[in-house]
Amino acid sequence: MLDIKKTKLVCLYCAKVFAGGGINRFKQHLAGAKGEVEQCHKHPPDVRHQMVLNLKENAETKKRVREMQTDSIHLMHNKGSMKR
Repeated sequence: MLDIKKTKLVCLYCAKVFAGGGINRFKQHLAGAKGEVEQCHKHPPDVRHQMVLNLKENAETKKRVREMQTDSIHLMHNKGSMKR
């Protein structure tokens, strides 16, 4: 039986411990994102700004990847229908 321990993240500003949710949830905490995670109120403004930019960049990258995948599926579908 494997004993795999989850990585825990600790906010150095407010000492909140994150035992799950991954790095993205931790970034949401530092960015002050509402809804999914408790906001950190003790970090410097530049940290919040950097995390907000990072989360936006990640969302834009995911959107571009989804669009490319959708375009590829449509292209493959159209090529398949042209053969018939």
